Amino acid sequence: MSVLFTPGPVQVSGEVQEALSSQPLHHRSQEFIELSKHTWSSLQRLLSTTGNVHIVPGSGTTAIEAAFVSTTRQQDRVAVFVHGRFGHRLVNIASEYKVPSAVYEVPWGESISPEEVDAFLSTCSDCQSIWLVHAETSTGVALDLEAISRVIQSNHPHMLICVDAITSLGVQECLMDSWSLDVVVGATQKGLACPPGLGFVGLSNRAHEAMNAADLTSYNLKLSTIAKAQLNGLFVWTPPTTLIAALSIGLDHIFSLGLKSVYERHTSAHAKIMAVAQQHGIAQLGDGTAKGLVVLEHSNASTFVTTLLDQHQLRVANGQDELAGKVLRIGTMGAYSPSDLDRLLSALDKVFSEWTTQ
Repeated sequence: MSVLFTPGPVQVSGEVQEALSSQPLHHRSQEFIELSKHTWSSLQRLLSTTGNVHIVPGSGTTAIEAAFVSTTRQQDRVAVFVHGRFGHRLVNIASEYKVPSAVYEVPWGESISPEEVDAFLSTCSDCQSIWLVHAETSTGVALDLEAISRVIQSNHPHMLICVDAITSLGVQECLMDSWSLDVVVGATQKGLACPPGLGFVGLSNRAHEAMNAADLTSYNLKLSTIAKAQLNGLFVWTPPTTLIAALSIGLDHIFSLGLKSVYERHTSAHAKIMAVAQQHGIAQLGDGTAKGLVVLEHSNASTFVTTLLDQHQLRVANGQDELAGKVLRIGTMGAYSPSDLDRLLSALDKVFSEWTTQ
């Protein structure tokens, strides 16, 4: 079986696999209620927030849509900053709900500076909220979210700051409260080293106020409904109990290591992969500041992905959309072993050598 070095889903540990193979708990049992409370508390710790964090069964995109529909009014206008595929997805979600958006986009591989954010928001001061992607899985670029938030708080304080942090949580610093973020969305299948199937949303007090005024229509995705059940330690719908048990194990493991140590692990793996690429003159795409993956440019990227899988049983990812076939994306996330990483580095060195001698 191949080892996953994709930017999601990722390898999961034996402990997480064991939790997944156990008999499911009944979702109204006291045992599961206590497990849920522990998991919600652990997610607060992960996001560095005292605010509520709500679990949404489904993909990360499901959680983003739940956050959007739950904090937005039909009369609102939103600002969206796009530096890759998942920024476009934010625009598409707004469009689905017929909420007008003001869009600022840069070429894929480029970052967006706090100054650019400030200047653009000055042209659309009627926007009630801002949506952006912290770390783009399609490009490997992470924004300076702390500095961006500081500018918004100083010059556009009425706007909610809403963040897709799916590829940054558990990978690099994302401090919800101290950075004054209002909505932070995460998912399980990347930095948390758990299977896909759960998203979650952290909400500030301001976001809760917006949630009370929101009037977009959804039956299944309203966080206000989910929040009411959570007050009693319950889920409003039958939750995927085994996935939540696995998430609890995954979060416990992260905190047993310490967040600083976990961040350093991703940074170290990123640096080691980059070092091998640089030895062979393989360039990184743009401003590769996201630590959850390395995105490398090469016209033969699709062949590389196939070769690495067929000859070395290591799975990395192709580019997406306009970058398909032009880049390869190598994940640093997941419960792989040090020997797995050494195996990847050796295989990269071999295949890069073959590329550069052709």
